[in-house]
Amino acid sequence: MRKLQAQLKEMGVEDEKIRPVPLFVTFAHEEEKPVARERIIPKKKKDTARSALRVSVLINIALAILVGVMFSIAITSDNPNIINYRNAVLDEYASWEQELTEREKEVRRKEIELRIGSGTEEAPEDDGISEEDKIPAGE
Repeated sequence: MRKLQAQLKEMGVEDEKIRPVPLFVTFAHEEEKPVARERIIPKKKKDTARSALRVSVLINIALAILVGVMFSIAITSDNPNIINYRNAVLDEYASWEQELTEREKEVRRKEIELRIGSGTEEAPEDDGISEEDKIPAGE
């Protein structure tokens, strides 16, 4: 565009009729001083194999401790789990059997007491109650 302006001036066209060249961006033609690059100092390399081994050992120790804690919780808990399910089920059935036996003894005692108290002297059947467990008639 500047060349066209110069040619128009050479041909004798008045300066006022020549339009200026529009610039949407301005450029600076300053000479920049060359910037010296800073030297890059390499960082010292860490011993990655040794630090990786140390981290691995620490993680393994932590996981082993967690497994130990989980086993101790499983063993000491009241809920049946894969470790103590057999003992828990056997204990539960044993307590039911003991409770049922105690109830049966109490019912037999009451039956004997009612038979003696009513005045009828029927011979009690062999109900599996020892003489010690039976209530004497005088009491």
